[in-house]
Amino acid sequence: MFLLLPLLALKCEKDDIVKANRFEITVRVTGTHLDGLGAEMHVSSVLNVLNPTTGPTLTYSYGSSVSQTYTLGTFGIQDQFTAVVAFRNVTCNSSLQPATDSRLRLEVLANGVLVNVVELAPGSRSGSFSCSPYWINTTVGNGDDWD
Repeated sequence: MFLLLPLLALKCEKDDIVKANRFEITVRVTGTHLDGLGAEMHVSSVLNVLNPTTGPTLTYSYGSSVSQTYTLGTFGIQDQFTAVVAFRNVTCNSSLQPATDSRLRLEVLANGVLVNVVELAPGSRSGSFSCSPYWINTTVGNGDDWD
């Protein structure tokens, strides 16, 4: 009986490490004043970047506004995702431009904690913003960002 206790303790410690390295990933998308902009979001993922396989994906288009939360699944520290928000009908030189209060924001949460944000708004063109061929902003999240 006493010989089993160290083995049980080792198993508990290993289980705790595994649990700490697993993250429930949720994507929250909000946006206002999106009429005619071609607002959309796309999330793709890779499981185990050392031996990659395709993970869960999400793709949605939106009308005038959005407030939606999606569960992407459980990820580990070797997993990665890419999140993209876009205004497909807008270029830097097109006559159609977002209104001053247009916003499309994608937040990534790991176990309920905000870990990454990507946003399209007229005044903010930071991060991986591009307007060729259309307005797009991208972010990448890695499992080691969440622990």
